[in-house]
Amino acid sequence: MRITIPTAPAASQHHWSWNSHTPDVRAKQATADLQSTLNEIGTACEEAGLDQEKADFWFSRAIKLYQARWAALGRCASPAITGPANFNHRRNDKARASEHKRLGELCHFLENFKWKIARQARLAEQKKTADETGANKEYEVSGVRVVENAGLDRIQLFFDGKPDDETRAALRGKAFKWSPTNGCWQRQLTDNARAATARLLRGFNAHESINP
Repeated sequence: MRITIPTAPAASQHHWSWNSHTPDVRAKQATADLQSTLNEIGTACEEAGLDQEKADFWFSRAIKLYQARWAALGRCASPAITGPANFNHRRNDKARASEHKRLGELCHFLENFKWKIARQARLAEQKKTADETGANKEYEVSGVRVVENAGLDRIQLFFDGKPDDETRAALRGKAFKWSPTNGCWQRQLTDNARAATARLLRGFNAHESINP
């Protein structure tokens, strides 16, 4: 499948007007950098076999991160550009800290998006295979639905509503983490995880026979 790569939205030179003597040049370079990243994302998605919908997620993520960094930079200033008179250093320090954070988020994305795209494709293929072969196992004990999700390599616990504080503490104590994406508590699917799940369910006053 051929992925349609979007045209990068143009950066505005006003984002660099307080930081550079050539804000128009910096804006053009920033736009070109974003377009280069979008091209790389498109290539990575094609190589991983992702569809357009999944590719659009990664395109959108990149654009938002670039634009957030540009906006944060636009709130910063350099006294070499604005002049030192009445320069508000405290305000600028706060703006610089925010810009540094946005830049860190962007750099983290750029360093990891290819790996994450490949992982997404791999997990999707594993899930498809597990669904086709019936490798996933599911059972319920005392209202808690347990899914051994082979495709995601996770054991997952689904509750009817939000567990109370004591239950959540017990889950964390057994290395389960809340997954907003999947709407469940989960950890890596291992024999130890199965045993931990059985102990948890017994602690939740689960009296049924458990054979994970």
